[in-house]
Amino acid sequence: MRIKIFARAVLFFATMALVVQLFPRHGSFRYDYNVGQPWSYDLLTAPYDFAILKDEETLQREQEEALNAYAPYFRIDVAKADSATRQFQLFIDNTSGISDACRNYLTTAIKNIYDTGIIGSLEADTLTKAGYQNIHILQDGSTNVRKHPLSEIYTIRSAYRHIIDNRPDNVPKEDIDILNVNYFLSENLSYDSAYSHRDHDETLKQVSLTAGMVKAGDHIVNRGEIVTQQTFQILESLKYSYANPDASFNANTETVTSRDSSRVFTLIGDIIGVSVLFLLLALYLFLFRPAIFDSTKNVLFILLTVLIPILLASLTLRFTKFYIYIVPFALVPIIVRTFFDARTALFAHIITSLITAFFASSSFAFALFQITAGMTAVSSLKDLTTRAQMAHTALYVFLTYAATYIAYCLMIEGDPTAIKLSYLFAFFISSILLLFSYGFIFIFEKTFGYTSAVTLMELSNTSRSLLQKLSEDAPGTFQHATMVANLIAPAAKAINADSLVARVGALYHDIGKVQHPEYFTENQSPNENPLRELPLQQAASLIIAHVADGVTIAKAQNLPKVIIDFIRTHHGDSVTKYFYNTYVNTHNGERPDEGLFRYGGPKPFTKEQALLMMADSIEAASRSVVSNQSSDNLEQTLDKLVDSIIDQQMQEGLFADAPITFQQINIVRQVFKNKLHSLYHSRIAYPTIKDEEHE
Repeated sequence: MRIKIFARAVLFFATMALVVQLFPRHGSFRYDYNVGQPWSYDLLTAPYDFAILKDEETLQREQEEALNAYAPYFRIDVAKADSATRQFQLFIDNTSGISDACRNYLTTAIKNIYDTGIIGSLEADTLTKAGYQNIHILQDGSTNVRKHPLSEIYTIRSAYRHIIDNRPDNVPKEDIDILNVNYFLSENLSYDSAYSHRDHDETLKQVSLTAGMVKAGDHIVNRGEIVTQQTFQILESLKYSYANPDASFNANTETVTSRDSSRVFTLIGDIIGVSVLFLLLALYLFLFRPAIFDSTKNVLFILLTVLIPILLASLTLRFTKFYIYIVPFALVPIIVRTFFDARTALFAHIITSLITAFFASSSFAFALFQITAGMTAVSSLKDLTTRAQMAHTALYVFLTYAATYIAYCLMIEGDPTAIKLSYLFAFFISSILLLFSYGFIFIFEKTFGYTSAVTLMELSNTSRSLLQKLSEDAPGTFQHATMVANLIAPAAKAINADSLVARVGALYHDIGKVQHPEYFTENQSPNENPLRELPLQQAASLIIAHVADGVTIAKAQNLPKVIIDFIRTHHGDSVTKYFYNTYVNTHNGERPDEGLFRYGGPKPFTKEQALLMMADSIEAASRSVVSNQSSDNLEQTLDKLVDSIIDQQMQEGLFADAPITFQQINIVRQVFKNKLHSLYHSRIAYPTIKDEEHE
């Protein structure tokens, strides 16, 4: 017992520690605001010195202005220029018919062009389109830099055009064409990315990111004041300083010391807040749901359903730009409600919402939206048995989100323009994600061994192979199980028990009889009872064995534990009265060892199991009564039968472990009586047509 308590305590403390770890490691800025709208919170003053960041438009404009003076870097290949000029000189010396004037002009022109630099035409077009006016030219193998107008830098085409257009009058164009000057022109300027990127970054760094400072204690904005563009930028700067406490423009000794102190107190506040909420969850389970609290598996399940959405919310805020409202928090009440009651589902959802509200912006609004959506999810899902129900729930949750958000905006802002479509879109995505709850339910069901209503609905299908085998091999037993299921369902509803699990348990409770159907009267032909010739003790053991056989078959078929429990408890530890009483009557009142005639138990420990024990005995006995009783006073006879069976079971203490009250038992009595009356009411005889000849 102590080990289980210790395990549950460890689970709570581990979850609390993990949740605190998921909180932002700095104070969070939890306000919603927009330019032109009134400030909806109390007076806000600067908690410490911080810089005012320039707005994005201003910063971009100033950076563009600074980059106007920026010029990319190119490295000139001097060796290529020397090689090209030597080749041209050698070529022209070996070419006859070229005047000295042409020879001297071209040699000088090519050298000057290479000294200036030749760039690729595509690079030239790219630089021009980017708006660059100049480029820096680095001497190859040197750090000497010269700035040169881009318009004066040559491409191969412009270099050739320059040679043609600037030739002296005594240099004919035909001589230049003969020499094929283009062959000796090639690019000798290459882009230097290292120098260019470094200078580009240095240029941007020269632009200040801030536009002034706010001193600790300065008034920022008060309730009702309109948020101006300047106020908006101050709020954005404060928000940034919270998220980036080590930013260089905020770093001074006094501020860092203040910020470190703030972090410590923030962490203490996180721990206290989370501890209080988890303590409330533990107290709720301990005081009002001891069955859940006493199971380490159930506690782990509840804590996981609380932790997972908090984890998703934290990751969303840290690593994405999505609204936190995109996280489907309504999954918590849906999943918990599937396996437990609505009150527990809503309590777990409220705890989850309040914890997340600690680090969500506009905490009150966040908690309001999530709690109302959770209430809608719980109210719309009494029993999750079809996919259509989930679609309806998703729609209702979205409508609740939308209505609550619109109402909040109108009440707080008083302006319809404050309603953001982006928020409504986030709510829509969150609601759509609820459709995936079937997958989560399946995972939790298999992981924790729970049984959902969806699984129960599948098991209630009489076309399943196990029930089909029962109907074929033991038709009387199958009919009996079906009648018990029809009898127990309305009784369960009348006392707010789980009618679905009761009905499915009734269908499978006698599945063990499929092993030897001939031993049971409902499957026997008249005067054919193989137990009649056996000793009473042996006959009783064969009858009792159907419980163990049923458990074995159910486990082999992977039936849920909740159904196996119906099989184990439907006779409890009662005595097989037919064989026991027969033994006493045929042995002159001798009392045998009751253990030889007693079922192995356990007794029913849920209301549904207790109902099955009653319905099982009543249905079997009622058949005998109806077959041997005339229609006269049949209803009174059936009423006495119901009372006698239930009273006998109560006297034997068979319901001692089940949480069912006397009042509920009396309600069940009446439901059983009414149901038997409708099943076995007298029917009128149909008249026949008289033979006309005998009229």
